[in-house]
Amino acid sequence: MNINIVKMKHVFFIFFLLLFATSCSTKMEKNSHRVMIQKFPMEKLVTLDSVNVEPVLFCIGDMLIIGDFLVTVDIKNDVFFQIFSLPELNYVGDFIHKGVGPAEEVAVFPFLQRTGLNAFTYRSIDKQKIVSFDALVKKLSLTGEYQIPDEYMNILNSFLMGNKLLGYNMLGESAKEYISCDLSTKEITDFGSDYPKVDFSIDTKNRNMLFSKIMASNANNDRFVALFDKFPLMRIYDANGNVISENEYVNNQSIPSAYSKADMQGVDLSSLTVNYLKLKVTNKFIYGLYSGKTQGELEVLNTADLCYEIHIWDWEGNPVKRLIFKTPVSNFAVSLDDSYILLYSFEKEDVLYKIDMAF
Repeated sequence: MNINIVKMKHVFFIFFLLLFATSCSTKMEKNSHRVMIQKFPMEKLVTLDSVNVEPVLFCIGDMLIIGDFLVTVDIKNDVFFQIFSLPELNYVGDFIHKGVGPAEEVAVFPFLQRTGLNAFTYRSIDKQKIVSFDALVKKLSLTGEYQIPDEYMNILNSFLMGNKLLGYNMLGESAKEYISCDLSTKEITDFGSDYPKVDFSIDTKNRNMLFSKIMASNANNDRFVALFDKFPLMRIYDANGNVISENEYVNNQSIPSAYSKADMQGVDLSSLTVNYLKLKVTNKFIYGLYSGKTQGELEVLNTADLCYEIHIWDWEGNPVKRLIFKTPVSNFAVSLDDSYILLYSFEKEDVLYKIDMAF
């Protein structure tokens, strides 16, 4: 790959992380919910098997398995969605072009969520849309949509749970961890639990940025999970937003003293640790794509891909597996039966990777 393209993707991805989930490291204060995880019950160095695919993937923001198909969303292409059939990963086609036409989108946020066997939801600029893929006619059809209120427009990272859209305003303030938007009544309220505890003071203007995260709900919509990018932290909540399980993976991070004051100018990014950047769930398990490296270490590695591990828990919060790989990646998807994982690297446009979970 051309070195300038690799550098451009690296710069773009770092900017994307700063926009949606600026990375930092911290030491956390123990509380009654939190369980410290020194080691997962199974830890394994795995080999990523490469699979050549149609060279249509350029800058994948998210990927998801629905039924017998893999869906990817591209954040730097003229077409947003690419679909491949499983298990062979044969190319099916592209769907939804970038534009202002009635069948086009100006932007698609890089957070896909499964809503049925062959259906998923995505966020456009002003709507939450549910689409279904018909394999017989090779068509992606709109099956439902919700208008997002103006007050919710700056909530960039959110997920659908029943008829509610849950998210947080990274640059804003809220009394609780989340902001809930009832898509039927358009009512917006603070929602959920108190913020995780840390052992230093936090300016309220920086609190949502400090606790930036990725979220997903289970199939029954009675639980949801959050993985944090500045902490090696996983929280599981009930449908009312109460914390029912909280795990911290012990990685001995340094304290981000910059977040103890309102003015965060001059932060030394090289010492800040990147934690969880992507999240996938199935009926049985929670999967988190994890880096565990500082910005300085990643610069030395000179790669656009930041993650080297996947951590797996069950829906009770019990740690299950830690998968470690030498090839860095930026995105992944999990089969509905938990039998394999597909992964994507910015540096390999015509390749996807696979991990067989039969071990």
